[in-house]
Amino acid sequence: MERFLTPAVVFVLFAFIATLNACRSGSNQQGKKEERKTVSADAIVIIHGVIENRIFATGTLMASEEVELRSEVNGRVVSINFQEGGLVRKGDLLAKIDDRELQVQLNKLRLEEKLAANDVARKFKLLEINAISQEEYDISLNQLEIIQANMDLTRTQISKTEIIAPFGGKIGLRKVSTGGYVTPATLIATLLQIDPLKLEFAIPEKYKMEAKTAEIELLRLSGKLMELY
Repeated sequence: MERFLTPAVVFVLFAFIATLNACRSGSNQQGKKEERKTVSADAIVIIHGVIENRIFATGTLMASEEVELRSEVNGRVVSINFQEGGLVRKGDLLAKIDDRELQVQLNKLRLEEKLAANDVARKFKLLEINAISQEEYDISLNQLEIIQANMDLTRTQISKTEIIAPFGGKIGLRKVSTGGYVTPATLIATLLQIDPLKLEFAIPEKYKMEAKTAEIELLRLSGKLMELY
């Protein structure tokens, strides 16, 4: 028995097939659009290494030691024994103040010491035979000790007429000349110790460890930095 499709059924089939094709076409087009759509992204490559925390600061190079050379006594300059801008060693005689009066005074005290010492020796012998009292001997001995103390004081004053380098370094311009009169307020010259140098700078406290590292590096370069001075 043969069956025939009615026009209505045929129409429904064609409509279903057309709708199915349309869905497939739309799905394909949407997929293509999604495939063509690009997405931008940021990426970071992580590698193994050492992180350096660098700090940039403005600093000032300074001498490790600095002293103004002045005389401790009043007097006239008789010699200057350094060159401006030159290097000196610790203990070098840099300048000399006239000490002739002090030398005369010291010679006078030497004579007095000799006489007092003879007097003490003579009275000691008399004391042994009870020819004098203990008090007389003690007075002579005391006079000898006073003279010796005055000699020590005079030697100290003579030593103050010599301007000695307290440390080695570079000396600056001289402010006096031979024959000039100086007092403790007179500046003779300035002495700087430039090996090693100091670096003065300011940074936040949280970076104090980095500051210590910078000081170590500066000490290593101190030899090269000295060439600038």
